[in-house]
Amino acid sequence: MRRQARDFARSSTNVLVNAIAPGLIRTRVAVNLAKEGSSMEKAYTEPSILGRMGEATEIANAALWLSSEECSYMTGELLRISGGMTAAL
Repeated sequence: MRRQARDFARSSTNVLVNAIAPGLIRTRVAVNLAKEGSSMEKAYTEPSILGRMGEATEIANAALWLSSEECSYMTGELLRISGGMTAAL
């Protein structure tokens, strides 16, 4: 990703290269695996400082921001959206 960011930055395309690394996101599968009281519930929510799964809208909002003019000076970056899982390590 960093190489692509450098290559595009040096061209006249105005293409910014960034990525999103989501943590565990609430989906039907994740919810079924992490039913309240199950052994998987703790395994799914404990790594997050916030103690919950993320929502798809939280990832979508980040993607919208990355594609907006408000993010015109960011390239070659990885945006971690994990409820603080990285900070907990």
